[in-house]
Amino acid sequence: MANQEPLRLTLKNICLLQPSYSSKNTIEMQKRGVLIRKDLVHDIRSFEHIISNELGEFGNDLIVQASDGIGRKTESPWVRFASKRMSPNPREGYYFVIHFNRDGTAVFLTIGCGSTVWKDGSLTPLSAKELEKKTAFARRAIMDANNSLGSYIDKIELFAKAPLTKSFELATATAKKISFNNIDKTDFVSLIQEGAYQLYNIYSESIIGADLSEDLQQQFQIQKIINPSASYGGQGFNLSGAERKEVELRAMTVASEWFSKRGYHVKDTSHHHPYDLEIKRDGVTEKVEVKGSTSTSLDSFMMTANEVNLHRSENGKTHLVLVSNIKLEKGNSPEAWGGDVEVLSSWDINSWNVVPTVYRISTKGDK
Repeated sequence: MANQEPLRLTLKNICLLQPSYSSKNTIEMQKRGVLIRKDLVHDIRSFEHIISNELGEFGNDLIVQASDGIGRKTESPWVRFASKRMSPNPREGYYFVIHFNRDGTAVFLTIGCGSTVWKDGSLTPLSAKELEKKTAFARRAIMDANNSLGSYIDKIELFAKAPLTKSFELATATAKKISFNNIDKTDFVSLIQEGAYQLYNIYSESIIGADLSEDLQQQFQIQKIINPSASYGGQGFNLSGAERKEVELRAMTVASEWFSKRGYHVKDTSHHHPYDLEIKRDGVTEKVEVKGSTSTSLDSFMMTANEVNLHRSENGKTHLVLVSNIKLEKGNSPEAWGGDVEVLSSWDINSWNVVPTVYRISTKGDK
């Protein structure tokens, strides 16, 4: 068992300084800064082997970072650990983070997320509603793997007034509250181990883009083709061509089975036509568009110009099948399974927003 006494002492000393909070760099805040940025980081790194083991494939690039405020001191200092490729900075991805409430009466061990998303080429702040979707995704990933949230079932309350601290609370997916009086009796090794495993559960889902909308997944793929050396905010998400093909094939299988069970004869037309399936029943032939994604929700997706033109010209006469939440085993021989299906018959493309996402630029002489 790792020695957790230094960590306990550091946490208590930070809590004791919290009631003396000032936005200015007072003596008390200087002491707190050293405890947060030096001692607490060192204490967390002393558990690096345990944390890396629980993070599994995501434990080989562990980072530990802390902040007590840039310039003006913050009411709620923090320290976090994460996989660098999955969460390169506190604005992106998911991570384990320790927070302190304003009056120093409690410490919170939490799983939190960044409050921005990479959209249209830049980091964009998330709304409260969007943050709730991200934290809900994290809880769902943990629940799917463990059937419970374990020890992390408490509500985070930091009692601070600053907007930044409020965003910390909104960006918290799970939390374990430890009162000041219980610090010496708490098994922090087990709790950090549990939290790291929860983070592994989340990373295992986000690495396949489950927390990203399908159009964001597509935007990342497009931008990586346009500029492979650039870094985009996909938090580790990157599907190979073979992996994306496996997701598409799984969606086609789910859609085909859905129609077959309802008495349709199903034909795959995806290689030669701007629609994926041709279905026939009672002498009537219809066209079907199939979209599949590892995203837990599929309310947006990409289409080619030919696909858009087809569904506009035959508006209300085609079907749209959305297969979300497809699970994927990444690797040299990827395998996809599962998927939640939604079938929209007599699909009206004009009731959806159709937004140009990427342009092909050619010389004026290119016809």
